[in-house]
Amino acid sequence: MRSKALTPLFIFLSLVALGMIGYALYDVIAYFNFKNKALISEGTIIDFDVNISKDKKNREVLSYAPIFSYYVKESDRILKKKSPNYKKEKTYKKGDKVSILYKKEDPRHAMIEGNHDWRIPIFLMIFGLIALYFSSFHMIHGFHFDRYYNGHWFDPD
Repeated sequence: MRSKALTPLFIFLSLVALGMIGYALYDVIAYFNFKNKALISEGTIIDFDVNISKDKKNREVLSYAPIFSYYVKESDRILKKKSPNYKKEKTYKKGDKVSILYKKEDPRHAMIEGNHDWRIPIFLMIFGLIALYFSSFHMIHGFHFDRYYNGHWFDPD
């Protein structure tokens, strides 16, 4: 008994999985394009932005995002920016010198070199591939309720 009623669900799951994989690839490609075209300047950690949140036991949890300043050669000025990546531990100290990558066309678009958050693209890629595997397996072989309930996942006819 092959279930055709679940096919739209698995098609939708495949599309969601492809979207997750596509966004992960877009994020990685955009980062490397930015890194290859960016100019490098030396920056200084000047302060930290502190975010206070609550954990499951209602305790306060602090996370920190570095605020850095850097010199833009083209406009001969110093800019200040906060990193969007909050971490539970301070990875830098005030006064630390860091390499800053910034766009020549828009120097306000800057980041600390090596400070890209890889968790989201890796998560999306892994779960997207898993979801794509299961949804495409169903579309190729079908989901057989009788084999599932009898303990046999795949029995080629």
